[in-house]
Amino acid sequence: ATAPEPRVATALREAADWLLQHRRRSDELFDHGDDDLAGPFLADSLEMAQALLALGEVLAERRYWEQAHATLRAVDATFARTQGYVSARGDGVLPPVVDRAENLQLARLAAHLHHLTGD
Repeated sequence: ATAPEPRVATALREAADWLLQHRRRSDELFDHGDDDLAGPFLADSLEMAQALLALGEVLAERRYWEQAHATLRAVDATFARTQGYVSARGDGVLPPVVDRAENLQLARLAAHLHHLTGD
């Protein structure tokens, strides 16, 4: 992170761009895999937003911050409930669950992104 070698930086960009191309959904959330029939899940989008934010910092490329920001907006629109952010939308059989650790991770990520972007 302090001085990425050019080949490492290239590999990071390629991995992130592949994920953005193959796992990002049209609603800016992320799928767990090729056949994510039960998703989306908060954890997948949360981890990707965190990775994109870190990548934007390491490579000093704002486009990754912007993608992290778009993902957090989609997380808010999809998973926010009055009691917190749910881990999944729910399948109609079991109620959605609020995972406190995920909510804490989300709060820290949003605060970090706010510190960097002012939004």
